[in-house]
Amino acid sequence: MIMDNTSGIRYIGIDYLRAFFSICVVVWHENGFTQPDINNYMEFSRHAFSVSDFMNYHVLLAAVPSFFLISSFLYIAKNRTTAYLKQRVYNLCLLTLFWAVLLTVYAYNYNGLYELVPKSPGEAAVIFLTAGSTPYYFFISLCFVTILTHFANKLSTRANIVLLLISLFILTFSPFIAIKAKSWYLTVFWNPMNFLSYPFAAIVIYRFHNQLHELKKRYQWGIFILLIVIAALAAISEWRYYLDPIFLCGQKIALPVYTRPSVLISSAAFLLTPLLIGFPSNPIISFMSKYSMALYCLHAFSFRILYNPAHFPSLSKSIWIVIMLSIGLSYLMAIALRVFIKDKYIITVNNGSS
Repeated sequence: MIMDNTSGIRYIGIDYLRAFFSICVVVWHENGFTQPDINNYMEFSRHAFSVSDFMNYHVLLAAVPSFFLISSFLYIAKNRTTAYLKQRVYNLCLLTLFWAVLLTVYAYNYNGLYELVPKSPGEAAVIFLTAGSTPYYFFISLCFVTILTHFANKLSTRANIVLLLISLFILTFSPFIAIKAKSWYLTVFWNPMNFLSYPFAAIVIYRFHNQLHELKKRYQWGIFILLIVIAALAAISEWRYYLDPIFLCGQKIALPVYTRPSVLISSAAFLLTPLLIGFPSNPIISFMSKYSMALYCLHAFSFRILYNPAHFPSLSKSIWIVIMLSIGLSYLMAIALRVFIKDKYIITVNNGSS
């Protein structure tokens, strides 16, 4: 369970979010739902919105932003010191290096490390921000979010509301700027600026949490429904105005992945739900929450092991069987690896980490 040292509030429901969104990350990375034709340059302009689009772009892709929001919320709840911030950023950098090197060597042998030697300062920056083109770019962006959360928390609530509105404005119009300037770097999924709004949103939610919690159930649900409606309206606008071939560069999808206001708003709705309602806990969810980081880090390995036609020809025919086995294998690997490596590299600890 998560405990706020100052108020004694138990954020039980966050375990559910961690468990659910860790599964969402795996399903997204392993293409559980049929990828729509917006990844095809010739077909995206004729694209019709589908259930697959909803699952991919409005559920699965809410996972990483929700983890950032959760991490910021828990960081604020603990009222961390500057010394802790330095240690936290250092640990995240070690975590990134450890898993990025391990995955690169596993996937491409040691030759893959030589490919990561930058040829220019710009290339070095991209290699750093993408964690060597691995899923562990998440931890680099988390460093950015954590640092911003730490210092934004020293500001007044009014200042954070203003900064949230400004950052939301930037988030909303960045895709238009990217389209106009033909600069896909502005909105590519690994750009930490995608998550500029999340620290401010987490601070505002945390500071108003007690007031929200005191509202009657019907008002709590009203807030949730209102956020979902706003997110839906934003999503409709995004599908109307954000689709552009410039976004195919760097991410092979003609829609910004995280540079969308609907993602931020829906992530806030997801966070508010367990905070306001308070779900009872159970051992399975607690386990999945505890090993959510392990699943994120290890599924890239387990998927490569299982989704191999040469070794498992029958498995490769059913992606959902592979996904379920990959999740199970990742959990088993995590439990086994705890014997050999430090917990900070493998499990989610209840200290404000994600």
